[in-house]
Amino acid sequence: ALGIFVAGKVGAGLVWCLILTWILTLAVMAGRSRRRGRDSSQWLSVALLLLWCLAGIIRLTSVNENQPFSVREYIGRKVTVQGNIRGVPQILNGSAGERRVRYELELKHRLASAEGLPQPLRGGLRITAAQAESQPVGAAGDSMVATGTIRRFNVYHNPGQPDAETALAVRGLDARMTALPGTLRITRHDGMATFADYLFRWRTQVRTALLQAMPNTDASLVMGMLFGGYDGIDRQTVRDFAATGIVHILSVSGSHIALVAGAIFWLTRRVGLHDTGSAMVAGLAMIAYGLISGFSAPVVRSVVMGAIAMAAIGLGQRDVAARALTLAVIGMLVYEPRYLFDISFQLSVACTGGLLFFAPFLQECLEPFKRCKATRFAVTGIGATVAAELAVLPLQAWYFGVLPTYSLLANVIVVPLLETVILAGLAGIVLAGGMTGARQGIF
Repeated sequence: ALGIFVAGKVGAGLVWCLILTWILTLAVMAGRSRRRGRDSSQWLSVALLLLWCLAGIIRLTSVNENQPFSVREYIGRKVTVQGNIRGVPQILNGSAGERRVRYELELKHRLASAEGLPQPLRGGLRITAAQAESQPVGAAGDSMVATGTIRRFNVYHNPGQPDAETALAVRGLDARMTALPGTLRITRHDGMATFADYLFRWRTQVRTALLQAMPNTDASLVMGMLFGGYDGIDRQTVRDFAATGIVHILSVSGSHIALVAGAIFWLTRRVGLHDTGSAMVAGLAMIAYGLISGFSAPVVRSVVMGAIAMAAIGLGQRDVAARALTLAVIGMLVYEPRYLFDISFQLSVACTGGLLFFAPFLQECLEPFKRCKATRFAVTGIGATVAAELAVLPLQAWYFGVLPTYSLLANVIVVPLLETVILAGLAGIVLAGGMTGARQGIF
């Protein structure tokens, strides 16, 4: 992590040379200590740590290198691109008779109108297009052709603000484009529907059912709490959630995964399963919830950390949870070193660390209040919430310039109510799906 951080902030060239110099110096000092009959393990340990720093620099450098045929080479130019839609399109508010849809495209070719021959093009492109309401929205895997001007993302580098450019790069997005009217063409992919198609249709059906059962604003808020996102939610509502420090409830992340895992683990333990069986069922529930919510980068990180925690519980190795967290963080940084600069990654690790290191200390301090089963359950939940909040408060102060101490009270009082809504909503969706399948099977 130190190597990735220094290379990202200072640059890799000079740091690389310095670390190599330090490693060689330490190796020489270790050799001299060994010849004199002294212990050289301390020098070798420091050299090993510096080698890890060097590995971080090399990994980040390899990721930041410009790939051939990158879409970034065409910034400021009007081009026709072709690629495949990835993820779930985001439907934005539009004018009467049309809707604005935001797609994420994995680029394949650049179409040259003069020659008519496709040229290779690589990278991720966010495309915003205005479509008639009668025109179907593309799905993951569909092929798309659009024409427009490739532009950079409008990001700001004000001190103390989250690095939006890095967050977009981590998601594989290199540039953006607004499709010119009449140039958007979507071709359905051949073959059977993919699992992503089924999930997209299922979420659309859930949203339609919620809109039929309650007002639009309430349905959008419930969808945001269940599957993440701010689509259809009033901006003032989002500001209120942010001001009270509970906006995380509108994005599927570690708190949602932990909530589902904890509820399933508690329920299965009550029906007589052992810790191993309960942990296994809870782990499968986490993976299933991650799938239906879209498996975004924060969800993947939360599921990985949650799966490691459930494995430690199931194997009776709760005391190795800290080392498991370390291995998970190292693995994710090896996979994508730019996660280190992503605020959601930092919040996920800080929240997990708070539950591992702060929560046991707070539980001991609150032990006198655990006089009966009801107070024991409430105090345990309060201790875990306060531990997680204390761990992320420094990051909130650094990135957002606020120290919402009252968010502790909001998280203790309001979040449990919203978590009850989430669990009830998920249970209702599962039951409704089962009843629909039963009716279809009977009739």
